[in-house]
Amino acid sequence: MTLNNIIRVSDLPSVADCSRRWMSRSRPAEVKAAGFDLREMSSSIGAAIGTGTHAGLENAFRSKMEARVIEVESFRECAAESIMESIKDGVIWDDATTNVDAAITQATRQARIIWDYFGDVIEPVAIEERLSADIGDGFILRGHIDVREAARVVDFKTGTVQRANQPQYGGYSLVARSNGHTVDAVAEIYSKRVGVTRDQPAPTLTEYDIAESEIAAQEIYTRMKADILAFRERGDPWVFLPNPNSMNCSENYCPAWGTSFCRAHKQPKAK
Repeated sequence: MTLNNIIRVSDLPSVADCSRRWMSRSRPAEVKAAGFDLREMSSSIGAAIGTGTHAGLENAFRSKMEARVIEVESFRECAAESIMESIKDGVIWDDATTNVDAAITQATRQARIIWDYFGDVIEPVAIEERLSADIGDGFILRGHIDVREAARVVDFKTGTVQRANQPQYGGYSLVARSNGHTVDAVAEIYSKRVGVTRDQPAPTLTEYDIAESEIAAQEIYTRMKADILAFRERGDPWVFLPNPNSMNCSENYCPAWGTSFCRAHKQPKAK
């Protein structure tokens, strides 16, 4: 098996939540090759809607950057195409989104409201830019930046709850600067996912301290490298500390839950 030495910037926040869940989701082939089983999982509808929202925004901001006309209908078209592709192999629905039409509507209006609030003020020089940086020991840190302006990185987030993503934005700053780009600010624009019968809330913009974010990113990816190398040497799941108190510690969200790779969570009471 070819060893994967790429660490994705988008994974950095999830490692702090539960490193064993991160390993099982991001490197299942390596876990299975070490002799452990994992559960097959469908993607969540929340993730599919997030991808659909990004598709609409990518098209709009790329059109702006290239001085092309932005068609209002394109938000729904991009969202629908993306979501249908994301859920073609199955999906886990939730209370906020119970069917495909609702998912497409939510992604469309999330993208539209972000565009309505920030389309005139964001000035992209790069869209959906993939950048990499050598972080030593044979590992590469790779980031996929939603929008890069002349001196700012902007990331779009959706979901029913806004989470703290400081390490991710520190990672984006690091890979951008390692490729010669100026980064004076990092910002997250968040659009809340709500049921289609409710009004779409206004998006919010959160700026993060760059220095603190970069420290967080460096500390986390340093531990990720060490844990991966230790697992390759020892084959011990306890290299990756589990977090049974995580909200994601569930058979619905973790492929390691209840498998030979992780039994650290609360077990059902025996009958």
